[in-house]
Amino acid sequence: QPLDDKSLTTYATGTNGLVYQQVVIRMPALAESLYNLLPFYSICLTELGAGDRDYLETQRWQSQAVGSLTAYSTIRGASDNVQDIDAFLTLSSKALTRNHADMCQLMETTLEQVRFDELPRIRELVAQTRARREQSVTGNGHSLAMAAASAGMSPSARLSHQLSGLAGIQAIKALDNDLNDDGNLQAFADKLQQIHAAVLAAPREYLLVGEEERLPGYRDTLNQSWQGVAPSADGFQAFDLPRVQEQVHQAWLANTQVNFSAKAYPTVPMDHPDAAPLTVLGGFLRNGYLHRAIREQGGAYGSGASQDSNIAAFRFFSYRDPRLAETLADFDKSIDWLLNEEHEWRQVEESILGVVSAIDKPSSP
Repeated sequence: QPLDDKSLTTYATGTNGLVYQQVVIRMPALAESLYNLLPFYSICLTELGAGDRDYLETQRWQSQAVGSLTAYSTIRGASDNVQDIDAFLTLSSKALTRNHADMCQLMETTLEQVRFDELPRIRELVAQTRARREQSVTGNGHSLAMAAASAGMSPSARLSHQLSGLAGIQAIKALDNDLNDDGNLQAFADKLQQIHAAVLAAPREYLLVGEEERLPGYRDTLNQSWQGVAPSADGFQAFDLPRVQEQVHQAWLANTQVNFSAKAYPTVPMDHPDAAPLTVLGGFLRNGYLHRAIREQGGAYGSGASQDSNIAAFRFFSYRDPRLAETLADFDKSIDWLLNEEHEWRQVEESILGVVSAIDKPSSP
């Protein structure tokens, strides 16, 4: 049936002969035992075979038809209350205009006919993911530390720590070891299939981005490709998480000779009038105090502070830091410096300009 205006969004912009397409699916309610498998589901969705093709044939099809094909989940708090979450799964691709029909067929086959029976390939993907995640600690340790420190701030912050943070790395090591047993591997594939069955029954929307004169043709091609009856929203139960607001005091031991420190404070979501000043405050503290005290004097590779309105938290961090307790003390001293010293407006303006430049930088359509 043709896609209606509610389920299809188009956006006209100069794309230099490319078309971008996404299928955005409401995340369905899942058993808690399946939460930690969401990253693996997203990886496997585009890395396994589809239909009558195995994964190698499907990869060749992908390389012929599209520039990229990815799947990812998005779980975030509401703009006025981070305790209320919304969650989506997105299948995203881009291709040359002449390959749009092939892209539509590839995306539909991937979503509707992915093969969770390729057990050796699933085993390989988990092992590859473990290796990448373990190697990411020293390069991404400050982000992992901030995720751990703010894990008690909101439901999405806690889940992020569990899925992609230090707890997630710990979990994938245990999973990778468990999958050496064939029975555990089959059970894991069955759980991925359970997630997929729930995803296929969830309401979905479509997005097309391309040059204005080509959008009507893209819409027609999309309608011809996705002929199945769209899942109904009637009776649909959306993904949800229990509310959480608690302090976290943790130390994680890692195979590294340097430290990654973080300290997080509960603040406000993005709709709150204090969100903008707190965003500016991050750069103000970094430029005025943290860089000098933690990097120049303390010897860390880097340090800073930032407001994350998606989880309503203000977070300090240090990166590749030879110190530990002294850095945590410097985080506190930066607040004393803010409250007790005289400051020039120029310092505030520099931080505002830094925030604006980050928002305004060029990005892909």
